[in-house]
Amino acid sequence: METQRKETIVEKNYVGRNLYSGLIILIMGLVFLAKNYGFEIPEKWWLLFFFLPMSGIISKIWKTFQLEKQLSSAILGQVTGLLFMAFIGLALLFDWNWDKIWPGFFIIAGLSRLLGDRKTSKV
Repeated sequence: METQRKETIVEKNYVGRNLYSGLIILIMGLVFLAKNYGFEIPEKWWLLFFFLPMSGIISKIWKTFQLEKQLSSAILGQVTGLLFMAFIGLALLFDWNWDKIWPGFFIIAGLSRLLGDRKTSKV
């Protein structure tokens, strides 16, 4: 029974990957087509490709939490990756000065280590 449940999860993850890769290709085609027809495209449109996978990570965090019913180290690792991606994406979007914000990476890593040392907690 447990292996059947894991196989279903693997199948859903495969479908999710196809969905996201299909969306990325579709968005790229639409952007290039719009540019060819003279539409104004924001300068940083490519950041969509940075933020789109973040929705996949959020979905994976939620599915893992529903499956495990606890805040596990796997979930905390995924949250850490999400925070790093969000930090980098926001820095690129708002043209933050990298010379000033680089300690943010240490803050995220430190929070991850602090939260990762906790025992898993049932919710």
